Amino acid sequence: MLPDIGLDAEAELTHRWTIDSWTSAAKQKRIYSPSFECNGAIWRILLFPNGNQQSDTLSVFLDSLDAPTMPKDGAWHICVQFALAIVNHKDETCFRSATAQHRFNPYEADWGFNHLVKLNQLFVPLDPSKSERSLVETDKTVILVHMRILKDVTGYLWHNYVNYDSKKATGHVGLRNQGATCYMNSLLQSLYFVPYFRRAAYMIPTDSDSPTKSIPLALQRVFLQLQENDVPVATNELTKSFGWDAVDSFMQHDIQEFNRVLQDNLEIKM
Repeated sequence: MLPDIGLDAEAELTHRWTIDSWTSAAKQKRIYSPSFECNGAIWRILLFPNGNQQSDTLSVFLDSLDAPTMPKDGAWHICVQFALAIVNHKDETCFRSATAQHRFNPYEADWGFNHLVKLNQLFVPLDPSKSERSLVETDKTVILVHMRILKDVTGYLWHNYVNYDSKKATGHVGLRNQGATCYMNSLLQSLYFVPYFRRAAYMIPTDSDSPTKSIPLALQRVFLQLQENDVPVATNELTKSFGWDAVDSFMQHDIQEFNRVLQDNLEIKM
């Protein structure tokens, strides 16, 4: 049911939740399965019998009971590859399923599908050419989850970087993107991590310069802030020192040409 994505698993589990009365379930906005354990964590299935955002679809989610109770410091997470399915209770070859992968955390405790199957498909034969079986039969069905908890070797698997503190995690901060300056940011970060280049840039005399008119001084200030800041560094002074305005910052420039102009200006001041 789950594709092999080449990552080692810590645990794998199939859990079935039998709904004995679909008529009763359909009267509720949402219902939860009994909780179950996988790899030391507690889970449950969240079902919207009449849809979550659309009233004509079945919505189903995998829900972590541990996530909301954990500190929101970014440390706690579980990476899960999973499939959710609605299955005929007499014949498991009659089902509808969908797969997903998610990094469960205190900010995102449940994940799944707003549209698993149309409600009008629940009570009709799923494949009339092969069987008369329907997903809900004799008012009964099964909601199934097959989950694979994966090893997060790097610590950043499927990270969305919301509330992420790069200074705390890595000791470094990045550069803010002004619009289309990602190419420039990658070059500046690369140059920053060349110790001899960074030292040479700091040694350029810039005492009488203005940061918005001097490329060497603006670069020195960017490098210093990369060393000392706790938040991403702005590059507005540097782009202004190149004579750019706001429109130029939203235009993609050739990185080799940008590097040539940068190096020429530094060499002149050395």
